[in-house]
Amino acid sequence: GRLSTLRLVRSGVWMALYHLSLVDMTRAYEKAVGLYKGVAATELDGRTREWFEAEIAATLLPQAENAVAEHKAAEGTGVHLGGTRGYMARVVSERWGFDAWLANDFPCDGDGRLTGRVTEPICYGAGKVAHALRWAELNGADLKTSWFYSDSRSDLPMLEAVGLPQVVNP
Repeated sequence: GRLSTLRLVRSGVWMALYHLSLVDMTRAYEKAVGLYKGVAATELDGRTREWFEAEIAATLLPQAENAVAEHKAAEGTGVHLGGTRGYMARVVSERWGFDAWLANDFPCDGDGRLTGRVTEPICYGAGKVAHALRWAELNGADLKTSWFYSDSRSDLPMLEAVGLPQVVNP
């Protein structure tokens, strides 16, 4: 109920191009985040949580949740690395018990309102590797002994950067 028909169609086109790896994701994120310029971060966080509970929570596969829990129990730390916005990554990480999350950051002004910009590099493609390397360095982790699960061709750089890549639902 927050998008016009035109914006909904544009979003569909962007998603199709995303799945085909035919879109400049930095540009796409900049356009999308620009729509939220001036919105309070707390409002966007609340909207995300409401949407997640209303539309996503019931679709989560128990097998996936169990796999995350089992893997985390066996390997220790679990980090959610996603090309989504930080608001969504935070909700998913809380739901599934990840220790940390890495995702796209949308800076705010001094009043806690989105500036309409995205922090680069975005957490997509090679940008995911940059985010993961920075987190690994700060936390004493080694990507060569790390697992990474993905269902997207855009994650090829990250799959190549870890020692234990896993392709799921390709």
